[in-house]
Amino acid sequence: KEELGSPLSRAAKALHEAAAAAHQAASHAAEAWQVFGAPIAAPADVERAAGGADASAGSIAIRAATSADVPAMVAVINEAFMADAFFKVETWYDRTSVPEAEERLQAAGTVFLLAMDSRGQIVGAVCVEWDDSTGHGEFGQLAVANCMQRKGVGQALVKAAEGWCLQQSKGQPYLMQMPLISERHDLFPYYESQGYTRGATVPFAYPAMLNGKYDIKFVMYHKRVGGPAADGRSLGPSGAPPVKPRSPFDDTEAAEALAREDHLLHEEQLRQRLHNRRELEVSYLQYTQVASAVGIASG
Repeated sequence: KEELGSPLSRAAKALHEAAAAAHQAASHAAEAWQVFGAPIAAPADVERAAGGADASAGSIAIRAATSADVPAMVAVINEAFMADAFFKVETWYDRTSVPEAEERLQAAGTVFLLAMDSRGQIVGAVCVEWDDSTGHGEFGQLAVANCMQRKGVGQALVKAAEGWCLQQSKGQPYLMQMPLISERHDLFPYYESQGYTRGATVPFAYPAMLNGKYDIKFVMYHKRVGGPAADGRSLGPSGAPPVKPRSPFDDTEAAEALAREDHLLHEEQLRQRLHNRRELEVSYLQYTQVASAVGIASG
């Protein structure tokens, strides 16, 4: 009885754990449906989004992070961003912290998307932001656990980020942008293969992080998401990959047109700010006139 009971007990325990894991997976799939409007966590969908990832990436589910996920998520992000340690001072080796991530998680227009393996472990993350005032999306802190590198997880996260922003834009075409470190040349082809175009180089925003050994800047990459490609196919996250330009001239022309569009957008924002400032000045002038008149009358 004892010899038979022990294996049966272990089998019962294994079945119980499997049932619990299945319940958790179903819960995560429901969360993914709520966030993205479709069960993108389905293995076949993730594999297609990752461009033919191998079987180990086929079981990845993507969902939005909650506060309970933050410590494990931060550990994955900081592990991945040790690749940036060569240009940082040691106190800034960590890319983020639990308090910082929790604060960003609560910010309006911000979501952390997580890649979960079949055991319910976080194996990837990305922070996505949407700016209603500009109609632009941006993502950063894209991280994949070392054990899941080169398996399509990062690409699936990028497509999920694009999909989330497409929901925020209510299906309208929008600009997705992201900053890359100027010395991380190894990353440029990775994003270019997903349709991102190199843009302006701007100063690094956090000079206190730098060890002074490299001239670190941000290289801005951008991509138009949701618009039609040259042959009419969608450039959205669930559509076909973007059609590459037929010539360098076409690529340059598209980049210049995008730059002009952004410039006009910034000009319009500036005009609106000046208009608002003039309204405030007029209101203040009227206020001082009324206050002066009241002061004279009461005197």
